[in-house]
Amino acid sequence: MAEQLEPVKKREEEFRAEILTRDGLIERQRLAMEELKADLEEVKRKLNDESSQNNKMVDLRLDFEAKIDKKEIEIHRLKEEVVKQRDEIRGKDEAIKALTMTLLEKGKDNQKLSEMIIEIKNH
Repeated sequence: MAEQLEPVKKREEEFRAEILTRDGLIERQRLAMEELKADLEEVKRKLNDESSQNNKMVDLRLDFEAKIDKKEIEIHRLKEEVVKQRDEIRGKDEAIKALTMTLLEKGKDNQKLSEMIIEIKNH
């Protein structure tokens, strides 16, 4: 009976060797999967970091654009103020010219009156 069991035992040993080989393969694949999982987690972390940096850059760009918009609005307001003040100055210049002309005319009239008074006194 031992002779009849010999092929079965040999077959059993072959199966055990095959199982050990497959167990080793499974363990190597499990370790490789764990390594891939760790790599994936690292990639996710880097992606989150880059996304965070990208969001910060977008925020900085939007802040910068908002500041530029505010400056452009301020520049426009100042230009309008300059135009308004130029118009005021132009109006004041014209008023000063008109007053000067009036004073000159009044001065000429006064001079004529003075000359007439002197002439009347002299006669």
